[in-house]
Amino acid sequence: MKADQRAKPPAAGKAPSTVAFRLSRESLRALNNYALTLDKSPHLLARELVEQAVAEAEECGELGSPLAVVRLGLRLLREDMATMAKALLIKAGNVDPAKADAWVRENFQ
Repeated sequence: MKADQRAKPPAAGKAPSTVAFRLSRESLRALNNYALTLDKSPHLLARELVEQAVAEAEECGELGSPLAVVRLGLRLLREDMATMAKALLIKAGNVDPAKADAWVRENFQ
């Protein structure tokens, strides 16, 4: 998307009540996998993640602060670890998927 095609920030008091966006295939896959491990809908999880990121950004004072970047990296690493643990439990450990989900929820939340 070209810079001149991007949406402009809304005027004060005119912000939309709904936000919609598309994710890359990789991000959508990761979101779906993470939602499965947490037994949540991808839509609810995406909303929670965005709200958490906005709260952290406000706390840090700006979106690009080093602390916000580190927190995001740690959260993404933790998500990847939960997905990997579930896969290992199911594939290598021959654990029932429901039990693997329960273990991941218990140990990664």
